[in-house]
Amino acid sequence: MPPTMFAIQAFSLCLAFLAYFGGTLASTSCGLPENATSIEVTALVGKNGVSALECWKIHPDFAISPQPGTVGARVQSIGNISGATVVFFDEKNVTFAGLHPAPAPQWVVFISGGGYVQLPANGEVLPIKTGDITLWALAHIYRVNVENIS
Repeated sequence: MPPTMFAIQAFSLCLAFLAYFGGTLASTSCGLPENATSIEVTALVGKNGVSALECWKIHPDFAISPQPGTVGARVQSIGNISGATVVFFDEKNVTFAGLHPAPAPQWVVFISGGGYVQLPANGEVLPIKTGDITLWALAHIYRVNVENIS
């Protein structure tokens, strides 16, 4: 499967958390309503040698936190984090990453600005907006609660 095109447009801050993903994923319909029981994502996956979109649900489901500081909040495990990186881009340091298979499963959070992912087979472009939570897994990207997409 050819790698997926990834570009970061000009923005003031990008915060990227690289994390090995230890959870299980199951195919399901997409969306993240206010009372969701788990995180549902749009997954960019390889099917028959080309990139394709699927809706996935992350397991285990949300639990109610008993821990001080987060008591009563919904929490969901996203797996063990084996490393973390903070990356800053600004308008003077605009990045076009080109064809980019992710080096390892990872969570990526854009604090402001944005970017896009372009599917190599058909040129479809998936915009990444401020506040999107993104999980990269091998050459795959998973996006959380994106209007009209997930």
